[in-house]
Amino acid sequence: MSSSNVMEPAVAANCRLEVSAGLTNVEIVVTDGLFREVARGTGHVSLPHIPPGLYKIEARAGGTTESRFVSLKPGDEVSEEVARVHDVPTMAPVYGGVTDREPHHAAATRGTIAVRDAAGPSAALVVLIRTLRGGKPHPLSVNQLSLVDRRLDTVAEFGREWEQRDDEHWALWAGRLEPGGYALRTHGDLNMPTIDQSLWLSDGWITIVFCSTGPSRPRVADAAIHMLRIGETWDSVDDQLVSTLEVALSGLRQGLPLASDDMMRLLLNMKFFDPMLGIVGAHTLRLRESYDQGLMRTVVDNLGGLVPGHPDAQALRYAVGESGPRDLRWPPMLAASYRDLLLPAESADPRVLADGSVAERIAAYLAADSPWLCWRADEEILPPRPAAAPPSAAAPVPADPSGADFGPGDHYDVAEVGGQGDPWTVPIGGVPYGRHPTKAAVRTVERYLEDAEHVLQRPPDEIARDMGVKELAARTNLPHSTVDAALRELELPLT
Repeated sequence: MSSSNVMEPAVAANCRLEVSAGLTNVEIVVTDGLFREVARGTGHVSLPHIPPGLYKIEARAGGTTESRFVSLKPGDEVSEEVARVHDVPTMAPVYGGVTDREPHHAAATRGTIAVRDAAGPSAALVVLIRTLRGGKPHPLSVNQLSLVDRRLDTVAEFGREWEQRDDEHWALWAGRLEPGGYALRTHGDLNMPTIDQSLWLSDGWITIVFCSTGPSRPRVADAAIHMLRIGETWDSVDDQLVSTLEVALSGLRQGLPLASDDMMRLLLNMKFFDPMLGIVGAHTLRLRESYDQGLMRTVVDNLGGLVPGHPDAQALRYAVGESGPRDLRWPPMLAASYRDLLLPAESADPRVLADGSVAERIAAYLAADSPWLCWRADEEILPPRPAAAPPSAAAPVPADPSGADFGPGDHYDVAEVGGQGDPWTVPIGGVPYGRHPTKAAVRTVERYLEDAEHVLQRPPDEIARDMGVKELAARTNLPHSTVDAALRELELPLT
């Protein structure tokens, strides 16, 4: 705990006030009845000699503030505990927590038991939608959610096998699935677009998504996501881990390193139990002005061993100056992994994101306001598959036996289209399918060049030529290959 910075009052004191926080990153501020600050500290404040009177205690953790008043009489010795673990609002259920309803913890445990005991593929997904205690009783709206696979095809069983208890305000889906990339799709309406949120299911692990209900659909973008080994159950998760992850996610949402040193140690040390803690912890570490590169390298190496093939773990290799993935086909789960690591890496090396893949084509559709990577669902991201070339024109390419969605020379699900060649490299009008940019990408590049033309009073072709694809990619936050394809579409090719 850090020491407090106390402004000693001038009046003789005969009271004692101790304020302690249950979470180590909590900022504590004490003010007197005249709204003057008398103490400030992190985690703990000690006021051994203060006059009697009314005092206000404020505890700030993440994006939440807790306030209370305490009245001291002559001779009082008062100890106050603020920001307890159970006082932090969490999407995941915590026994006795401020957002918890008693049946929700049992439902999460039941989901992890169900996938533990189920036969089937080697990865698992659990999704729990719940109305938070103290929140408005919105409908569970499970029909507004669907799951799509790495081909953006609907996973049929996800829509059929929900367990729903309206009287207890929860709905649960739990099942075994093949490892790899998926997206949790939140369906929209006339006022809100349909949004996809990236998920990755690792071999031997359960990915657990907790989200609350909303006015018209579940709030998936505000979810808390954990990972447990298949065989572990939710009741084995310590409440401190749940609260710590929530604070760290709040920091990622705001771009602030809200986790204290103690919380960082908890996140990084417990990655062996829950790798998502390590992934989020690594990005939280990156938000600090300075951090131990050796520690980051150790975390990245450990994550690579724990969840090999996880795109977030792969993206973090760029944070330590290592060579990351090549031909990545499925995007990571965290927006920071994609925006801060993969897109800059791809701008320097166009081989990072595979041409025509979901990982490359979502860049023009990204949705903000979430620490998780979300994008507007659009049929152009992967439209209906083009007709494959005849066998004589393209030899079959064997599927990657590891099931990973990236790798040198990796091709996209060739075995699943009858061995007729990789459908994403089939020429359309002489140009491979993957080199046809989405309309959104073309509009993004075109708008940037139009704005630059207005400011610089120069024609777009000169601006594009002088900037080059790499700089345009950085300015538009699009992959290198996307910008190159968009310039061709605009008849402004640079090569």
